[in-house]
Amino acid sequence: METAYMFRFNDVEDLVNGILLLISDNGLMRKLGMSVRYELETKYSWNNALKIKVREVLNKVMSN
Repeated sequence: METAYMFRFNDVEDLVNGILLLISDNGLMRKLGMSVRYELETKYSWNNALKIKVREVLNKVMSN
């Protein structure tokens, strides 16, 4: 549980328990929030997506 609370598919009770856990544990809620923000900013940022695309294009051009 680094970036999200995972619950069993189609299990409403499990989902409710997860929501209640996050509501009652501010530390856990903050930790998950900070972790997911870091992951989004580092893995899925515009700059990172652009770097990957430029690298792909350069590799393609250099291999020809």
